[in-house]
Amino acid sequence: YYQGENVLLLSDDDANPFVGHVNYFFYQAESQQVCMSNNWFYRGEEVLQDSRNSKYGLDAKREVLYSSMRDDNPCASILRVVQIVPSPDDLHKTFPSPPRGASSASQQQGRSQDDFFYCRFQYLRDKRNNWRIVPLTDTLRENLFALKPVEAPGAVRPEASSSGAATTA
Repeated sequence: YYQGENVLLLSDDDANPFVGHVNYFFYQAESQQVCMSNNWFYRGEEVLQDSRNSKYGLDAKREVLYSSMRDDNPCASILRVVQIVPSPDDLHKTFPSPPRGASSASQQQGRSQDDFFYCRFQYLRDKRNNWRIVPLTDTLRENLFALKPVEAPGAVRPEASSSGAATTA
């Protein structure tokens, strides 16, 4: 795995693994594990549980919203890499519908539509601790879709091993 990739991670619900963006890797001496710092994506269906969000026209199944919520997790929790694109149109270009009875090249390579999402928005907490939806900034859009780490201003990385923080795991 590489920093900047978008991945599915283990969750309590096997049908809906968590979606995260890998910022960087580090060795956690206490647990003797290679870990990652990641930001979370919320699935459209999670965000639509709040009826005020229906006005955004979110796709409950294919759309994810980037969150500034950051967490550290063991790399062993990564299930697989997924692709996230900027719009529904890009999603259909990336994973076109195969002709009836045929499978697409991606499906033949072991990938399914479950490995492709699109992201147009951020899901952020405001000063009153309420969630709100805002469009992705240009910088964030560039980093997410170019597979770059997303660093929050003033972010402090956990202590790394003597060899420093890793960029792959």
